[in-house]
Order: sequence, then structure tokens, then C-alpha cells
Amino acid sequence: MDYYPKTLPEVERVTPLIDEICNQCLIAYTPLNSALDVTYHKVELGLTGFGKPTARQRNGYYATADANNLRAPGRISPAN
Repeated sequence: MDYYPKTLPEVERVTPLIDEICNQCLIAYTPLNSALDVTYHKVELGLTGFGKPTARQRNGYYATADANNLRAPGRISPAN
């Protein structure tokens, strides 16, 4: 589905969304301990950079066979 804004107010409404989409980044993680011991593993992510970047990610995961197939990438976008 394509969307083309026709007026300036429409452009202004979608500009924050466009900025966020253009500034997304995927960070992959592979644990050193590959044991599927059903324990909870906390995930912490720290960021520094221009524009006070923020991250959205899971707080952690349970090390199970099902968790190996689950993908939930963090998204990084500048703070508004």
C-alpha cells in the first residue's frame, strides 16, 4: 500500500513516523552460554550518541528451546 501526502499538514503528520522508520537499527545478540536451562537471562542495552537516542527492547528472555526460534529485535530511534 502506497501513501502520498497531498497537503503540507499531511506531510507534517507523517514526518515523525518517517524519521523513526529511517533511523531504526537492528542489534543482534548471541549468548556465550548456549545451555537451554530454562532460566531467565536479563538483557541490558546502553546507548550514547547525538540526539539522545532511545532503545526499545525486551528486558530479558528465558533460555528454552522455544526461545531460540523467537526473534524480537530492539529498535533504536532518536528521542523527540
